[in-house]
Amino acid sequence: PFTFVPSQEIVEYAQLKAQISEDECMEMLVKQISFYFSRQNLVKDTFMLSKMTTNMQLPTDVVFNFHKIQAITNDFDLFITALKKSGLFVTEDRVLVSPKVE
Repeated sequence: PFTFVPSQEIVEYAQLKAQISEDECMEMLVKQISFYFSRQNLVKDTFMLSKMTTNMQLPTDVVFNFHKIQAITNDFDLFITALKKSGLFVTEDRVLVSPKVE
């Protein structure tokens, strides 16, 4: 029979994830989200731009499924809280996210 043996990388990742507090997780999420929505990133991120509406709104599930976000958490509620803490506007139904217009 075939036995799955996780790579050392997967084992280390699982151990790291188990050691991260919710506050640390939130801090990491806010930092990553802030980068994604920064002007420096948006001017060159053709994928994000291609998924945005004309109102600069992006489906939350697109951002939630980014590999770096998934490496931090798979908790959608925590992710939505991080979006809001990052100073972004999240629609009431939590489907779209956009930079706040001043």
